[in-house]
Amino acid sequence: MKILLDTNFLMYCAKDNLFFQLEETYPGAKFIILNEVIFELEKIGNKFKAKTKDKIAASTAIDYLKLQREKGNLEIIHKKGNDVDKIIFEEAKKIKEMGFFVATMDEALAEKLKKAKINLLRIRQKKKIVEE
Repeated sequence: MKILLDTNFLMYCAKDNLFFQLEETYPGAKFIILNEVIFELEKIGNKFKAKTKDKIAASTAIDYLKLQREKGNLEIIHKKGNDVDKIIFEEAKKIKEMGFFVATMDEALAEKLKKAKINLLRIRQKKKIVEE
């Protein structure tokens, strides 16, 4: 199983302590992330005017990704571009296979993915990761 992670999904997981649930629900999953998502998290963590909660969440998400990389559970796709959602959509169309999910909280991206029949992971009620 492969899960392509979006910035906002990682932020929600960090804020609501859902990383454990993600691993428990999808044991052995291989996580995929764009280098641009890492840049976004770093930017949020270093932003002077960002809320403290957001800075902590971004830092927690980066730490989680480092841990997954050390375990060999993280693949980083190197792409350049300003529109991360567009890149995620294009990569999802390429990877689309059995047991593949895109984890996002972005409504517009989720709608595009649904139309393309790509499986989604979303967070509901700040406590449950659900498949759509």
